[in-house]
Amino acid sequence: MTKHDANRWLILLLIGYLAVTVTYSVVNPLFEAPDEHHHFAVAHFLAETGQLPVIDGAADAWLGQEAAQPPLYYGLASVLLRPIAVEYPVENVWINPFVQLGDAGSPTNRNFLVHTSAEMWPWQDWALGVHMLRFFSVALGLGTLFFIFGAGSTLWPDKPYRALLATTLVAFLPQFNFLHSYVNNDVLIIFLASAALWQLIWMWQNSRVGGLAVSWSRLGLLGLTIGLALLSKTAGLLLLVYAVGFLLVLAWAHRWSWRRLVGAWAVVGSLALLIGGWLLVRNWQLYGDPTAANQFVLEAGGNRGFTLAQVLSEWPAIWRSLIGVFGWFNVTPPSWVLWLWTTLIVLSIVGAFLQRRATRTHTDESGPQRWGLPLLLAGWVVLVYAGMVLFLLQTKAAQGRLLFPALLQVALGLGYGLSQWLDRLHQPVQRRVAMAFAGILLVTTFYCALFVIRPIYALPEISAEIPPTAAPVHKNLGFGVELVAAELKTESTQPGDIVWLDLYWTTQQPPQTVPEVVITIFGRENTLIGKLQSYHGGGLFPANLWKSGQVIHSRVGIRLDEAAVAPTQARVNVALVDGADTDVGLLTIRPNMWTNVDNPIAYLGDDDTKIGLVSAEIDPDVVQPGSNVAVSVTWAVIDPPGRDLTTLLHVGRSDVPPLAQGDAVPLSGDYPTHLWQAGEVFEDNYFIHIPDELSTGFYPLWIGLYDADFNRLPVSVDGQMTGSDVFQIGTVAVEK
Repeated sequence: MTKHDANRWLILLLIGYLAVTVTYSVVNPLFEAPDEHHHFAVAHFLAETGQLPVIDGAADAWLGQEAAQPPLYYGLASVLLRPIAVEYPVENVWINPFVQLGDAGSPTNRNFLVHTSAEMWPWQDWALGVHMLRFFSVALGLGTLFFIFGAGSTLWPDKPYRALLATTLVAFLPQFNFLHSYVNNDVLIIFLASAALWQLIWMWQNSRVGGLAVSWSRLGLLGLTIGLALLSKTAGLLLLVYAVGFLLVLAWAHRWSWRRLVGAWAVVGSLALLIGGWLLVRNWQLYGDPTAANQFVLEAGGNRGFTLAQVLSEWPAIWRSLIGVFGWFNVTPPSWVLWLWTTLIVLSIVGAFLQRRATRTHTDESGPQRWGLPLLLAGWVVLVYAGMVLFLLQTKAAQGRLLFPALLQVALGLGYGLSQWLDRLHQPVQRRVAMAFAGILLVTTFYCALFVIRPIYALPEISAEIPPTAAPVHKNLGFGVELVAAELKTESTQPGDIVWLDLYWTTQQPPQTVPEVVITIFGRENTLIGKLQSYHGGGLFPANLWKSGQVIHSRVGIRLDEAAVAPTQARVNVALVDGADTDVGLLTIRPNMWTNVDNPIAYLGDDDTKIGLVSAEIDPDVVQPGSNVAVSVTWAVIDPPGRDLTTLLHVGRSDVPPLAQGDAVPLSGDYPTHLWQAGEVFEDNYFIHIPDELSTGFYPLWIGLYDADFNRLPVSVDGQMTGSDVFQIGTVAVEK
């Protein structure tokens, strides 16, 4: 591949990046990204006042911890905002009080805001301001890609396709696209860190004995870049430390004089501190910490005091968010996206390892000339990771974006590893494979934007008609809001699972106040086992935003308590807070697994029904008249009855009317026998009241089952029918 071809492919690659990242920025509703409202508020504050905000205990909550961030990103953003008459955002947005931050398993309320027509196209006022800053983030990502390609071309001038591979990996990384689609200051430190690292790589590749190729102007440009990084995020301080170490190794490898090295340090360090050092002093004076990191810890609730082992255990969350975690850490792509990228990264690492092993003895370079640059590049990754670990020891922030200042090195390493596999192919095949590789990554990240993020925030549909499968309700639950119909989409489930429910609502006059929906699921003995409180539409479409006469179709999910007792038939209830309620369906809940049993002591049933009596216990077996006897039974379903049965419990002789009885439906009716299925095993409890007039003696206790017509199921023991259709489970001794 020629340089001309590489530049042409780079243009196509950047166009693809712009297309997909702009799609993310448009598809993802405003402020549906971590702390975007804080970042925008700081930029707005700076545009309005011309002053840096301060965390002083009485600061605006909308500024949050971002008020302690370095100011460069917000200063640039404020310049873009000044021409727009932007109102303060707190007056124009509606935070969802039921939002489930960080919970990607939540079926509802993953929206941080209730999104109204104020955000719709054509954008105006604050919405226009947010989108303008989002496009600024997109542009910074474009610059980062230029730096990655430039660094790769500097490393491998005769193999430009390696630089293209590295750039492709970043351009179509879902997390990179998402991060550069919203307002945040990470995008600027990634941009500046990549610029500085490219400069350092150029210096290494072009140095000569005496350092003549590294001019003072280039060192000054490096110091300027690092100084701007200091004003962008605290990782800029790490970058300054890294640059000092890099120049030291560079001087050693290329035989600089000490005078030359000290001069290089002086130029880079003095310019960097001249530009960004005042911020370190300001933070020390205001917060007692030159990085102001203590303010982020305080805002998060104080130092959590984690150990290194605890921090390292958070690596799976960091890994996932390196590839793609969206929303407020509560929107995740399907697992195949994670596996696709994991496989790609593993292939890259294996390819790089095999190539380095094969060529380590076939090089004219020795010592630091050979291994110095790879170690230095890896050292920046380690330094950034160490900085993140130190931060995580104090506060919860296990996010892959914190490693993105080292993205250039990671991309170059992975691009190098992937190129080793392509080098094994003939050139025509190589090109087709590379194109397919880029196409798959592009389609994958587009998929995340359009089919992962977009559906989460889609408003409920306006229904022209109600399906016949939905049960009519037609009940006004208050506030002028009518529940027209309901359909339980989940008929059978298990504890911990999500129950899906379709609700059809309407109103003839949208309410002035905002009603809250409460969906409650009651299990055994009317115990609460699932609850959702939310605005209508799963938090997306409050009733005051409806139009008169519209039928709103809302699908909501309620997660069951993992400790819910099963099996049971649960009741689903829909209500409005301070309004009315109504039951809308029954739900069958079965346990995640059933208990294995030995051979039953008796069988109850006929040709199409067979239920095993596994065990039966009587407590106590000696009672006084007027007291109760508890009977615990374990049933095993062999052939389901398919109809409702009642348990017979009689005290006395089996051929005469009972002296006492405790007939009752199994499980107190919470799990009717028509729902029983083969293989199910569960415990059941009954009570028998011993009459006051019952005389002292020993009385047999019998059990059986009968149907709605009082026909008893036959009973067999060891293959022999009992003849009385009952089985004696024990004896009750009555003593006065």
